[in-house]
Amino acid sequence: MKKLNNKGVTLVEITIAISLVVMISSIAFTNLNKVQEKAKINTDKIVAANLASAASIYRLEENNTSTQITTQTLKDNGYINTVPKSQSNKEKDFIINVVGQDITVSVEGQQFYPIFEVATN
Repeated sequence: MKKLNNKGVTLVEITIAISLVVMISSIAFTNLNKVQEKAKINTDKIVAANLASAASIYRLEENNTSTQITTQTLKDNGYINTVPKSQSNKEKDFIINVVGQDITVSVEGQQFYPIFEVATN
């Protein structure tokens, strides 16, 4: 009786290997989407802080007492170069509100400045 020398790969082995690759890549893509969303939110927080600084300087230099300052007003008066759009909220506009000396910056009701984060230990 002859002994067969099988050195090839079976269809079952190929299917298992492809299934493993698909499962690992789906986990990686899920994590990548979470990282991208967090980066967009962090970008909006930085832009909001810059807008609050520009609005504060605008109010002092122009002796402006209005309760809402638009990004277009800041651009028109040279306090910012371009009108930024939110990265995390589908290119929506930033809203700058002023109450007394306090400035808040939000997009669609989500506040980005000032940032109140709860410390976790």
